[in-house]
Amino acid sequence: MGKTIGIFGLGLIGTALAGRLLDAGHRVLGFDPDPARGEHLHQLGGEAGDPDALWQSDILLSAVFSTDQLAEIIAAAPLTRAKFWSP
Repeated sequence: MGKTIGIFGLGLIGTALAGRLLDAGHRVLGFDPDPARGEHLHQLGGEAGDPDALWQSDILLSAVFSTDQLAEIIAAAPLTRAKFWSP
């Protein structure tokens, strides 16, 4: 079975990534402030939801438009619940 992959940002790039990852057999969780983009992910077979849930993903990707948006996402992160990779 594939990994659970979280994607912040479901615009053109995030949606394209999600589609390829879903086709490869991964579970995709996504977040975008635009509910229509979350619905589109759902139609592709992914799961749109709360940004806090994405931090539990095995792999986390950012496809947000600006570094300011990325800084806001990281600043709001519940890092005490995030998964951290270790070899």
